[in-house]
Amino acid sequence: MAQPPTSHQSSQATRPAEVVDVSRLQMLDYEIALLRAEIALRQGDRNAFLPAYEQLRRLPSISEFELRWQWVSEQAQRLNWLAVEPQTSSPNATVPRRTSGFVKAAMADRMTLVAPLSGELSPAGLALQQVLLNHYPHKVLSFVDTTGQRASALIPAIEATKADLLIILERRELTAQLAQHFHDQPAILFHPGRLLDPSFQRVLNPTYEQQAMAVKTWLEDQHYRQITWLQWRGASIQVLNRVNLELGKNLQPLEVESNAQLNDLVAQRFGHQESQARQNWLARVIDRPLTGMGRSRQDQTRVVFYGPMEQAMLLRPLLEYHQQDLPIFWIPSELPDVAFFNLSLARWQTTNALLPSHFLANLSQESTLSSEDGLFFALGEVMVELIRRSAQPLPDQFDTEFGRVWVSERGEFSLGQQWYRLNRGLEPLDSLNSQTR
Repeated sequence: MAQPPTSHQSSQATRPAEVVDVSRLQMLDYEIALLRAEIALRQGDRNAFLPAYEQLRRLPSISEFELRWQWVSEQAQRLNWLAVEPQTSSPNATVPRRTSGFVKAAMADRMTLVAPLSGELSPAGLALQQVLLNHYPHKVLSFVDTTGQRASALIPAIEATKADLLIILERRELTAQLAQHFHDQPAILFHPGRLLDPSFQRVLNPTYEQQAMAVKTWLEDQHYRQITWLQWRGASIQVLNRVNLELGKNLQPLEVESNAQLNDLVAQRFGHQESQARQNWLARVIDRPLTGMGRSRQDQTRVVFYGPMEQAMLLRPLLEYHQQDLPIFWIPSELPDVAFFNLSLARWQTTNALLPSHFLANLSQESTLSSEDGLFFALGEVMVELIRRSAQPLPDQFDTEFGRVWVSERGEFSLGQQWYRLNRGLEPLDSLNSQTR
């Protein structure tokens, strides 16, 4: 792990120079003090924070907790909680704090965008480039095209720009390599991944985590008994894995490979076949014919479909055919084209959909952008606001024209996901949305 940034040296002067071996009891003491400091920060209680912080400074540094220690130090500096009161001065005199880490982003004079600016993946990078050109004509802007380049070639090109702030949009592996090399520079990372250092970086929270948390909330509040989770072929399993992790459950998906198979799965899951089969078996056992209607399955309470729009629209008619009136919750595995979705609104029947706020903003503006391009224009505007608010304590939240943005205490930012009811139109589901916050 990289050593703590030099910007923290003033607050870490009394800490041992090297990480030493510690016993389990020392680790426990350290983590308890760290938890007290984190809780005091979140509650805004400086009096409770300072004793815990001083205890941490006296304890040996422990590598497992180094990132959390850096975050605590950075937040305390932002709040000016570490100001020293000299004995010879008045009680109100303070020592000016040093500005460091991501706090400096708002003051950056030189910004560098590292992204694909040519080739098939260029639309996302070009969207961010346009946002930077629109908002920062007075800054020194540099643009490094990553198309076909390795980290070893990109690093000297980035260093040559002498950037005060890096904006990196690349695949996970390359983003991690670049962020690790430039770990002590303020940076905004647009590929979902683990945060390297929240005191210097802001990173886009993965969409699957946002979706999983939104699903988790209503699953908990609805006290579900049984849920049918249908999943389109090739769709990522990460959403369901995260839901299972959060709930401590083991929901299993029924994979759908075609429209015909969707029909078969719904029939097998909810239709009369099993009831009819039991009736036929009983008739053979008692050796006499039985008459009567088969009964649809009644033990399921929710249907979740994680997949494309076209198949989601088929679910309500299929369930009604099998005399089922279960709530349907659609989580898009990929966002539909804005224009196509707009045209389809009149055809939807009572389906709850989880949609990102930027998609609805493009829909209301009748945007001609594709869903992906619209996302990166929206994220570009979020980036501008993150820079402007770089000195704000974390966690933070703010509104944009594309919806509300949340920034966690770990520096992960995300545009909101909202529940909507699709029923020959579109309306917000306020009860579910209030629970998702």
